[in-house]
Amino acid sequence: MNLDWRQRISGGIALIALAYFLAHTFSQKAVVATVAPPPVASPTASKPPLDTGATPKPPPESVKKKIPKPQSKPEDKPLPHVSIEQHSSGPNSPNIVTGEITINNAAPKRHLSPEQKEALVAKLVKLPVPKMNILRWPGNDVQGFGNDLVDVFKRLNWPILTDGSALTPEPNGSTGMAVFIKSVETHPAAADVLITELRSMGFKVEAALMPGLATVDEVKVVIGPNE
Repeated sequence: MNLDWRQRISGGIALIALAYFLAHTFSQKAVVATVAPPPVASPTASKPPLDTGATPKPPPESVKKKIPKPQSKPEDKPLPHVSIEQHSSGPNSPNIVTGEITINNAAPKRHLSPEQKEALVAKLVKLPVPKMNILRWPGNDVQGFGNDLVDVFKRLNWPILTDGSALTPEPNGSTGMAVFIKSVETHPAAADVLITELRSMGFKVEAALMPGLATVDEVKVVIGPNE
């Protein structure tokens, strides 16, 4: 087959292009083949140490872990006895004692025991007989204490001229008991002994003058509240 020069040039160009295409294709495949992906590490079990035949030595004493011994539970010991004392006095102060608690919220009621009545009678029976007047102010134990005194006076056969009770409290707020006489120079000796004996028994008793008494042998006993 005879080709003209134009066909020859076109055919040469086509051959060159085909050769370049083939060369470039084979070159890319070679690069891809040489660049391989990195291997994926697979989990492997740890290999046991090689048995060399030597017997392992035990760890030294200092390396051994010491196991603490269990501590025994301490025995329950009784608490020491605690005694609380309050150093206070007075009828209204709480007295805290060991073992039991006693609280005095109010003053104890005044009362003459049979023995105290007998002691008063023994001291007063030999003295000149006075004439008695009694006034009772309102109070928590006034009536009971007044009745005790009246009982003593009756045993002594002392005449009781008046025995009255006030309807309103004592205006000055006085407490305790007062024994009034007409004169210091001339008054019944029984008044002095009565005051002394009642004070020795722990009762609050005051002495006072009352010139308005009719005669010097009169004694007026005024009983007020205990607090």
